Amino acid sequence: IRPAGAPAVRDVSASLKEALDHPIGHPGLREMDLSAKRIAVVVDDLTRPTPVSRLFPAVLEELLRAGARASEITVVISLGTHRAMTEEEIANRLGRSDVRGCRIVNHDCRDERMLTRVGRTPGGTEVVINRYLCEADVVVLIGTIEPHLLAGFGGGLKNVIPGCAGLTTIASTHLRVEASRRFDCAGKDSENCPTRQDIEEGAKLLSVDYFLVNTVLTPDGEVAGIFCGDPI
Repeated sequence: IRPAGAPAVRDVSASLKEALDHPIGHPGLREMDLSAKRIAVVVDDLTRPTPVSRLFPAVLEELLRAGARASEITVVISLGTHRAMTEEEIANRLGRSDVRGCRIVNHDCRDERMLTRVGRTPGGTEVVINRYLCEADVVVLIGTIEPHLLAGFGGGLKNVIPGCAGLTTIASTHLRVEASRRFDCAGKDSENCPTRQDIEEGAKLLSVDYFLVNTVLTPDGEVAGIFCGDPI
């Protein structure tokens, strides 16, 4: 069973610039004064189809043009419970080995030194998040929107929870409701998907300004659209 076809964009770079220049529900990065801001750029890992190498270099340049200092930018690889990526894999993923002095970290859901407790969701999930996100003023999320049986869809704030969450938070989110409701959520929003609701309520506990950079892909993995702005 395949979705209806969607045409690929002709020029990914031009589409990304258009999306960055016209974000949805959020000021553009260049409209923000980032000169004194701590920034976390969250990038999904190799298990996801996001063409990160075609997005990250332009996003980094956009942040620097807005006044961000490379020394205040941390790139966090959103691993969830997956294995750490190697230096070579990260360089290939980001599309460049020179990241202008930015810090790069693999998220580790089991390393207490990397985690900060930020509260509980209304549903009772204890929210534990990567400390670099908690310490940031601005969090940029690079990912892909795609159907997901458990979370409604990938992308959005899913890069934060479970992507950059502690193991207990990941487990609680994945087991949010009984199985008969848990795996019947493909394409649903938070009002109709308990797991999605938990993800978004948990991520909103962080006192950060989120900025989304997400692709939508064709069935063949080409870029059909790029969307920037508010993650909801």
